[in-house]
Amino acid sequence: MKKSKYLTCAMSLALLITGCSLYGNNISEEGTSSVTVQGKDSEKPSEETAQPPKETAPKAIDSPEVKAYKDFLTENYNDEEISVALVHLDEDDVYELALMHEKETDPNIYLYGYQEGEVVSLEIEGFPFYGDSGDFFYLDKANCFFYGYFSSNDEETVTTEFVFSMNEGKPALDHTLCTKTKYDSDETTYYIDDKEVTKQEFDDFNDEHSLSEFDPVSVTCVIDEYCAKLSGMGDADELEEALSRDYRVVYFSRETEIMEPALKPAIYLYPEQDNTSINVNLDIDGYYTELIPEFNTNNGWSVTANRNGDIRLDGTTYDYLFWEAMLKTEYTFDEGFCIKGEDTREFLESTLTTCGLNTKEKEQFIEYWLPKMENNAYNVISFQKVAYTDHARLKVNPAPDTTIRVFMAFYASDEYVDIKKQTIITPTRSGFTLVEWGGSEIK
Repeated sequence: MKKSKYLTCAMSLALLITGCSLYGNNISEEGTSSVTVQGKDSEKPSEETAQPPKETAPKAIDSPEVKAYKDFLTENYNDEEISVALVHLDEDDVYELALMHEKETDPNIYLYGYQEGEVVSLEIEGFPFYGDSGDFFYLDKANCFFYGYFSSNDEETVTTEFVFSMNEGKPALDHTLCTKTKYDSDETTYYIDDKEVTKQEFDDFNDEHSLSEFDPVSVTCVIDEYCAKLSGMGDADELEEALSRDYRVVYFSRETEIMEPALKPAIYLYPEQDNTSINVNLDIDGYYTELIPEFNTNNGWSVTANRNGDIRLDGTTYDYLFWEAMLKTEYTFDEGFCIKGEDTREFLESTLTTCGLNTKEKEQFIEYWLPKMENNAYNVISFQKVAYTDHARLKVNPAPDTTIRVFMAFYASDEYVDIKKQTIITPTRSGFTLVEWGGSEIK
């Protein structure tokens, strides 16, 4: 069998399946946005959406288990190149150690724990290691970790996911989920814990064991390139630095480097009949920094909307549904516009009409964005397409007849920038219409 990386599939499966207990402590911080929703009789929720941790954690090296890991590494890996990471697999504050051997092509992840003053291997029968670099995920302090792989032979492709929890300091395999698809057809066979099941049974199991309550920011992928590298244990300072920080802090600081903000996306709903029940969900490549009203990240917003655009949820009426996030994408400026700051209002009035926004939507867009733009010498503007929509996917039930998504990326410039003019085609608003606008200031 040929084995290959399983990063993307493992993440998507992880959002659906687990037998792990999920009542650990997740790290959260106050949101930073000062934007207030344009709602009626509404107040900003007091509970903010979680964000990745910042590098404010105390030195991990000060804890007794990490001092023991230091001695363990010095004694056993004095002449070998390895990568290490400190992780929290179960619900306590005691770190576990993830270790990879650099001599391996795809380094396997070996786990160690700290029990009764000793470093112990977390190897169990059938699992001497826990996935290759990049296909191992854990939920921070939530007693759940998992890995998967994609393999193939001459007849079929096989996707397998192993889901673990910790039981008295040792990993316990909770579930194995597997799909096998034949090359010559779309025929797929489904397995739960080695028992063949129907697709409906497989889907029902996923629904029953969904991670409906977990904080998505807790999902961390252990990637070899993000771990601390050690070339033998001769350098005490190198070892000290390697064991000084929680891996999750390092992981999110690196991930954030390749993320861009999505600011003030506002979703308007205009059904054809009053009191229409609508579910709006988002599937983003990143993490939320603001949601008003709050929603469950698996189930989205379930609201009632009227033809005039009023949206009702839990006794409160909103003009629109509001979200902000950091997205793992790169906004493009292959085409767009370069506009003087003093001409920005006129440009937005005209261009947003071309984009399909009505008077109210334009006013609220301009009210938010113009103060950030009008005092610049020039604004280089590009209305994003797949760089935005492919990383912030909307799922709406019932499906709109017309969907208009306007996302403006811009940056300030001290001088005129020659850029290919962007062509915008005006959509026709008919039937149940969904409109979304948002943007990002690139600095």
